[in-house]
Amino acid sequence: VLICYPFYNQVEFGFINGENCIEIDNAKDIHKVLENLNNDIEIFQKIATKGQNMIIKKHSLSARRNQIKKRKNKIQNDTESRK
Repeated sequence: VLICYPFYNQVEFGFINGENCIEIDNAKDIHKVLENLNNDIEIFQKIATKGQNMIIKKHSLSARRNQIKKRKNKIQNDTESRK
């Protein structure tokens, strides 16, 4: 499970607090978060699985390749339409 401080464009990158990651505002909070997760391992597993699936979908090498390919095609199409 990703435990992190909130960061710029977090949701746009696919990181949703309580769904596939856990936000903390203070490093001291991490002990409380871990204790809560240990008390409910099912929630911990659901967040971990959703996080892993999101990373594979949006941030894996194949996902990045597809993103680059789409951008490249868009650039080519925009360039051709200007001719």
